[in-house]
Amino acid sequence: MNKLFPLALTLLGAASVPNSFAALPAGTVLTAPRPLATAAEGTVVEYPAGSGTFYTLSNVGNNYAYLTAITSQAESITIPDSLDIDGTPRAVQYIGNGDTPLDLTGCPNLRALTLPATVNIIYSNALPAWPELHLQGTRVPDLYNGASLDNVSAVYVPAEALATYESRW
Repeated sequence: MNKLFPLALTLLGAASVPNSFAALPAGTVLTAPRPLATAAEGTVVEYPAGSGTFYTLSNVGNNYAYLTAITSQAESITIPDSLDIDGTPRAVQYIGNGDTPLDLTGCPNLRALTLPATVNIIYSNALPAWPELHLQGTRVPDLYNGASLDNVSAVYVPAEALATYESRW
């Protein structure tokens, strides 16, 4: 099977997780306060409250959302499984939106990004260049519209899902 990116997947285990990452118990649902603002491009939510990390969501459905931008000064960001909008948790299921990549220009210090297990689809050009991508899910997200991880230098996945990731990507 042809690989969509030329890098080796690395096991995600205690020894490989930087100290700045916190492991979440399986099934953890994170929620945030009400949206801070609603703009034409989406709903902006700060999570956790007072952290200075802002998520822009678009195409918010009854129980899901597309993540289209993050703004933060943090070096590592763990995207929550869900964000609360008007009292309803919306699972973060999509990274990017169609041909619109995930905008991380507001994250000048970003070195590592962790995607939650709820992510089902990563859209084309969704992930800009940075050193580390951590995936929490054992289910491999679909790469749509020619999406690849060519510009990510290291990908970490759960040990029990390594063979599945290797066979799918």
